[in-house]
Amino acid sequence: MELQLTRRTGFYGMGSPLEVMQGKKRIAAINHQQTIFLALAEQTPIRVRMFF
Repeated sequence: MELQLTRRTGFYGMGSPLEVMQGKKRIAAINHQQTIFLALAEQTPIRVRMFF
């Protein structure tokens, strides 16, 4: 399964990257005004979190 994530943030949201997690494992990070493509082998939930 392929997934496209796009981050469009304003001035206050551009300081720190968002981590894309699958379970407890970090699989990617997405920065300000960036688009990433993820190829996931299995259909599992993913989470996005911000690290300060």
